[in-house]
Amino acid sequence: MGRPKQPKTTKRLLLEAAFEQLYLHGFHGTSISAVLERSGLTKGALFHHYPSKKALALATLEQVITPLIYERWLEPLEQPGNPVDILQELFRNTEQRIMLGDLGERALLLGCPLGQLAQEMAPLDADFREACEQVFTMWREGMAGVLEMGQQQKQVRTDVDSNAVARFLIAALEGSISLARQAADLDAARDCLRECSQHLVQHLEWMRY
Repeated sequence: MGRPKQPKTTKRLLLEAAFEQLYLHGFHGTSISAVLERSGLTKGALFHHYPSKKALALATLEQVITPLIYERWLEPLEQPGNPVDILQELFRNTEQRIMLGDLGERALLLGCPLGQLAQEMAPLDADFREACEQVFTMWREGMAGVLEMGQQQKQVRTDVDSNAVARFLIAALEGSISLARQAADLDAARDCLRECSQHLVQHLEWMRY
């Protein structure tokens, strides 16, 4: 196995391989040997940067999964406009991506990488629980921040609990993917997302002035 000369390259290869194995097999189903085979690196290279499988998994959560969650669910909210419209568009786009196969087969087989890791490890390990909660907090605060900005701009009513709405939306997104995985049926995810989008239209409209 060849070893890249640059530590950044080594870490990138290890994290990419670890993410693939964690997503496919979960923490307990991931082996160091599989990560090494996938990355093309040596055990010495891995343990030079990450002293244990747990350390590698936590680094993967921080450096791969967290940016993925941000890119997929928070970055689209940064565009200008009414927060309710932007959130509706996020749900509609997610439904379309599932229907077009962008998220479909992967979501059906594996679920959300954050939700999958949280369900497996958060009840068992305090470090994983705290790390997963930090990502969910980032996600919630990002969504809540969009609503709060709308409140400041008189687009969203000031009596709306932005954090509660953000928690509901995240639960809906995570739940739709989990339902699809459990039922092995993408229609479960599409139905949930479609209903959430309609809920935003029918029930969050009253949030506007």
